[in-house]
Amino acid sequence: MAIDAATALLELGVHICAGAGPGTWRLRHEGVLDLEVSPALPVARIDTRAVRLAAARHRGRLPLLHIGDSATPAVVARAERGELDLLICNPPRLIHGDVTLEAGPATPTPPPAARPGRPAWGRWAVMRYLVLADTPARQVSIAGSLGLTQQAVSIGLRSLGDVVATSREGAVVSDRAALLDLWLQEYPGPGGHEIGWYCLEDAVTQARTAYAVAHDSRAAPMASGDVAADLLAPWQLPRTARLYIDRPVDLAHHGFVPSPLEEASLILCEPRDPTLWRLAEHRRGLLLADPLVVLWDQIQRLGSEDAADRLQEAILRPRSARRRS
Repeated sequence: MAIDAATALLELGVHICAGAGPGTWRLRHEGVLDLEVSPALPVARIDTRAVRLAAARHRGRLPLLHIGDSATPAVVARAERGELDLLICNPPRLIHGDVTLEAGPATPTPPPAARPGRPAWGRWAVMRYLVLADTPARQVSIAGSLGLTQQAVSIGLRSLGDVVATSREGAVVSDRAALLDLWLQEYPGPGGHEIGWYCLEDAVTQARTAYAVAHDSRAAPMASGDVAADLLAPWQLPRTARLYIDRPVDLAHHGFVPSPLEEASLILCEPRDPTLWRLAEHRRGLLLADPLVVLWDQIQRLGSEDAADRLQEAILRPRSARRRS
C-alpha cells in the first residue's frame, strides 16, 4: 500500500522542502509551524514496535517524524504529550508538540500484506547485474560495482541455484530471461518516500527541468519511468516522468505544483533500495536508472505494455547490441 505523505501534508496546508542535511525535510505552515525533521520510513500502522524500530535506525539530532496511514491510540497519546512527532495520512493529521493540524475523515483501507524479514537488496542487485552482464562475471567485479562485500555476492549467487553456474571465468547465467522473470517476481520495488508534482509541460521537459533543479540541489537525480524507457528502447512519447533522488527537492518555483500521486505528472522518489544508483548510466545528459529498474517502474506504474515488452526485449539482447540501439 502506498502511503502518500506529501499529499497528506498538502491537505494540511504544510509546505515541504529539502532540509539542511541529506534526507531531511523542512515543514512550514505560515504562522503555525517551521520545523526540520528526519522522516522515518512509512508504515501502514504506527504502533509502539514501529516507533521503537524507527528510533533504533535513526541517526542525527533532528526530530524523527513517524509516518503511517494510521496509528494506535497509544502512539497518538504519546505524540500529544510531546514525546514524538507524528504524521498520519488517513485522515491527514500532523502532531508536533502542542501543534496539531487535522483535515478530513478517514477512508477505509485494506490491511497490508505482511513482508517478513529485511529486504534482500544485495541479492536483487546481484540478479540485476547478472541479467545485464550477459557474460561471465567475477565476484570481485560484481562486488565492486554494487558496493557489496564478496561474501554478500557469494551468498547471493548460491541462492540462485541452477540459474547461475560458477566457473574459473566467473558466474554464468544459464537463462537470462528466466533470471529476469524471477527478479520481477521477487523485487518489491525501491520503496521509500514519493512526492507527486504536476506541470503542463511535456514529460521530457518536466524530467529535464526537475533533473536540473535536483542536480543543482545535489540530490543525485536519476531518471526512470517513461522518459528513461524512451531513451533505452524508444516506442511511444513519454506521458509521465519519474526521478529518484537522495533528498527532497522543491519544484514549486519551477512551474510545478504539488499533486496527489495518482494525478501527478512527475514523481520524485527517495528510495529505500541502497543499490539503485550502482548500475545507472548516462544517456543524453541524464543519469538513467538501470534498465531492470526502469522496466519494473513501467510494469508497476501502469505504463504501456508494448513499451514494457520492447524494453524487456532490449534488456535480453547482448550488451554490444544494447549499446548500438
